[in-house]
Amino acid sequence: MVMNKYQEEISMPYPTNGLYDTVEEAEQAAEMAACEGHHEVNGQYMPCDEHDEYVDNMEMIESAGPVQMTEDGMYPTEAEALAAAAAAGCTGTHQMGDMWMMCGEHAAGEQVAEDMVQRAEEAQAVENETANADGTQTIISDPLASLVIKEKNSRTISVEARYDGRFLSDGMEVCITQYNQYGNAVGCRPGSQFAYAKQLWSVTCQRGSNGSPKPYYTIRILDGGNELARIDISEDSRYRC
Repeated sequence: MVMNKYQEEISMPYPTNGLYDTVEEAEQAAEMAACEGHHEVNGQYMPCDEHDEYVDNMEMIESAGPVQMTEDGMYPTEAEALAAAAAAGCTGTHQMGDMWMMCGEHAAGEQVAEDMVQRAEEAQAVENETANADGTQTIISDPLASLVIKEKNSRTISVEARYDGRFLSDGMEVCITQYNQYGNAVGCRPGSQFAYAKQLWSVTCQRGSNGSPKPYYTIRILDGGNELARIDISEDSRYRC
């Protein structure tokens, strides 16, 4: 995702010869070359403090092409590390044994790699959120998981839960979380599988009492406590409790 965005940016109508009319334009373009500053050439301006640095950096970045952002910012070649640095917005590279790391400073490389991975995960999470017309929202944390409401009868909701298109594996379960009058979550009560199909699970709303539960709730697929998928049911949904 990061590299695709970078490719979009460098495909903008920047001058092919790297010459700009203003210092500001040249220094902005320097980020795309993983360098800083500018230098003057015949009354115009080019990115990077030194001309050779700009030429060498652009040759390496173009030779590397799109690279996958890694969790530790490490790459087998200097060209790949420099391309990653350009995409991440830091300057230079440094060598780590037989590997190369993006950014000139090690601490900066670690922090930038961590930030970029986190941003990619957050973007992926947003892409996996679906607002449905029936007042529910589906959030898929694991792309192999699926969770669909099939019907609601009285206080019982049946849902179809699958993992990789199959029944849920041992250790996985479906549960319902409701919320009290203060909006606080009240447990996660496990459902029961229908006898005729292990993909179908039945979950039941809590019964009203003093401090009756809120009508909105959440159905989850859990694997050892880790959430794989969930459906949030709003107060105005036809599936409300």
